[in-house]
Amino acid sequence: MDSIEEQILVGVSDDVFDRLPDEILLLILKKVRDVKSLCVSMSVCRRFRLVVAQVDEVSLPVPIPRRKTQLEPEPPRSSFIKDLVIKAIMKPLYFISQMMKFKSQNEGNCLDERPIRIPTEALSPFQEIKGLHLRLPCTGITGPRKAPATFLKWKAEFGRELRSCVVLGAKSWRRSEEKSMLCDRETRGMSEEEMKLRIVWTISCLMAASGRHLLVEETARNYRTIEKLVVSDDGDQGKLLLNKEMLEEVRLNKKLDEPQSNRTKIPALKLKMWYLEKLELSNSGGVMEGPTLVVVWPTGDQPAEELQKKAEDTAAAAFLGNGDDDGKLLSEAAKKLMLAKRCYTLEMNLF
Repeated sequence: MDSIEEQILVGVSDDVFDRLPDEILLLILKKVRDVKSLCVSMSVCRRFRLVVAQVDEVSLPVPIPRRKTQLEPEPPRSSFIKDLVIKAIMKPLYFISQMMKFKSQNEGNCLDERPIRIPTEALSPFQEIKGLHLRLPCTGITGPRKAPATFLKWKAEFGRELRSCVVLGAKSWRRSEEKSMLCDRETRGMSEEEMKLRIVWTISCLMAASGRHLLVEETARNYRTIEKLVVSDDGDQGKLLLNKEMLEEVRLNKKLDEPQSNRTKIPALKLKMWYLEKLELSNSGGVMEGPTLVVVWPTGDQPAEELQKKAEDTAAAAFLGNGDDDGKLLSEAAKKLMLAKRCYTLEMNLF
């Protein structure tokens, strides 16, 4: 009887993690990704501290900028442009609403604009980081879960300068449980006002992407082991991607002694825009009013046809990475829009 009780006590006191080899424990901890959670787990025991330090892909939330107090003086007028660019980085939809002079329903949730700082000191416990995902704070962003509302998603790739940008937007989006037999409508073209709105969407997303690119340049140079860098926001509205090749371009690019800027310059661009008056997503169960897909690529030295083909391939795969419902919706919408007969080609100068 005593031997059975002893075996039970041993089984209770025995830590399951102690039985796991370090390789399996490392695989488990890699699934956590969140820097704060990983750093907390390092305090559990010496073994955890040694294993967590080997995690090479982490996600780091960027803290919300501190709100302004009554004791702080008003910012000088010279900081207006700087604050405007920060708005574009952190809250593209809010930025658009101000440019278009209509009041956002989510304006009460907006953050007080302050310089964004990446807390890279939180990365010091890790030996060799190969993948870094930065998550910017963001409020007041509308999307599939807050429909009907302006719908806007973007994804950009940057090296030394912009490689490509894909924007998917709609005037409104809503869930629809009914299966309609009607075809997607493309009976008319865009009006002048609709075209202006979509150009503003595109410019806002490009400014957000270029602002985030400048924000991570120092991080890319200081952490040379990073092979993949992703910058997104808590609202999942926009995503900036830099792979190993693009990061090397950033590290080799010497900073010029130019006046201080809050974003990377955007080169001369070409845009291809697909438009439908209405789009019904049968697989995802949604309806978009005025959906538009915009593909942006620089006018480089390569043949225009080759650059356009690369950009369109990027657009086709832009939203395939997410396996959730939102990812399926975005992927289905992008594929259907690229089949639309009506499309527009535009050019944009450097800005």
